Amino acid sequence: LAVTGEWPWKSTVATGDWGGLRNKLGNMGIVLTSTSTTDLATVVSGGQRQGFIMPYLIDTNLSLDTQKMGLWAGGQVFIDFQQAGSTQLGSKYLPDFWGWDAIYPYTQNFTQLAQYWYMHSFAEGALKLKFGKIDANTDFAVTYPGLQFINSAAYFPGGMVVDLPTYPNQAGGAE
Repeated sequence: LAVTGEWPWKSTVATGDWGGLRNKLGNMGIVLTSTSTTDLATVVSGGQRQGFIMPYLIDTNLSLDTQKMGLWAGGQVFIDFQQAGSTQLGSKYLPDFWGWDAIYPYTQNFTQLAQYWYMHSFAEGALKLKFGKIDANTDFAVTYPGLQFINSAAYFPGGMVVDLPTYPNQAGGAE
């Protein structure tokens, strides 16, 4: 059976346009986004132990465009909330140098205000200044083709030796 043509739904987001509210807020410079990623891994035979784990990450963020909000040109405010957990510790079943899964930090479940920063663009975006609690790898280390993968070996570049503050331990700073 082959499916051709367009999908039956037209929205690019799972919850639709909220009766026009999402589009109206976006035009005003207010964008709310949320994603949920769940991974299921199991060791059926071999290894140190058999069993399964199911890590998850819920990531909700709010982005405010100061120009669209009628305040000043070039400003962006970003707030990011994260909750991660798992049924068990992944390293217990799947030891791996890179960490086999980029969504779970292997130590404990957590809920955190992961990022909150202000960025200002100068010279038509040629120069940007960002300060606050930042995930530095977002701008300096992540390879964009790797974003399609949960496995962290594909996500982080192999030659990266600088320990930048990144998920799950973002930190205050300026870029």
